[in-house]
Amino acid sequence: MTDLSPRTLAAAAAVRRAFAGTPHPGAVIAARGPVVPFERDLEARAIERFFAVRQWPDVTAATLWDDCPGDASACLIFMAPPAFRHFVPACMLMVLEDCVAADVSASSLVSLLTPWHLVPGSDRECFGFDERMAGLSVPEREAVAGCLLALQEGHPGDWLAADTPSIPLRFFWGDYLPEADRMLIRPFDQQGLTNFQARIAALRWAYEG
Repeated sequence: MTDLSPRTLAAAAAVRRAFAGTPHPGAVIAARGPVVPFERDLEARAIERFFAVRQWPDVTAATLWDDCPGDASACLIFMAPPAFRHFVPACMLMVLEDCVAADVSASSLVSLLTPWHLVPGSDRECFGFDERMAGLSVPEREAVAGCLLALQEGHPGDWLAADTPSIPLRFFWGDYLPEADRMLIRPFDQQGLTNFQARIAALRWAYEG
């Protein structure tokens, strides 16, 4: 773990506090239906077996990358809403506290937290955003917003472009920040959006071949 900024430390503490009591979803982890492409169905089932026996605090960058079957960076994509809400804090802590180990996961996480259907000029489809976020409590939403703000300020020009977390902040999560922090959200940048979408497409191409 590298030296973390006060904002990053506060964001990580807020995630742990807000999601401490989030219930485990039980045996049904993977989403059924169009959210999970048919060709990845076997991988989704394998991911389901992996997460069904774990609580979110047990999922670290090491366990995810060493033991999780399939594409560790995309595990949240396969999850049904209750499972997503239970395990998303683990992924947030990875990208906050271990950004090197969570390099690819960071872009995947921010993409899943982006309401693409609300972003002007977006060419990405938005599967399940409303359903996944509907069950989050206000403290949990505030923790997500704090995580995104810490990512925007804490890692500019590194593994995640500084303008990337500003997109979900500006179009959804900013409402859950303290008023003073809302002023810190970077302006919407069409080029930043284009660059982010290109990065996500490149990651998908690299995985799917």
